[in-house]
Amino acid sequence: MALDSGEAAVLQTALNSGIPRVIIDEKLGRKVAAACGLQVTGSLGALVRAKKLGLVPSIASPIHSMVRSGVRISPLLRRIALEQAGETG
Repeated sequence: MALDSGEAAVLQTALNSGIPRVIIDEKLGRKVAAACGLQVTGSLGALVRAKKLGLVPSIASPIHSMVRSGVRISPLLRRIALEQAGETG
């Protein structure tokens, strides 16, 4: 199994530019990024951070759109992300 070209480009750009954190969801990409000394977050982590910074009003709709378009996100991860964003209740 190999990195796809998008993940490889993200990692190379981060390493070349001194960017310490990357957003990668795939398991292999996360493993390679960590091995390169990069901090890793995923799409849900980026959405939660955007919400906490006030950059987006809600993360529920983007998560729903991701799932509708075929991105696999477990119900548990969805619930955790929504809780971290303060969108449960």
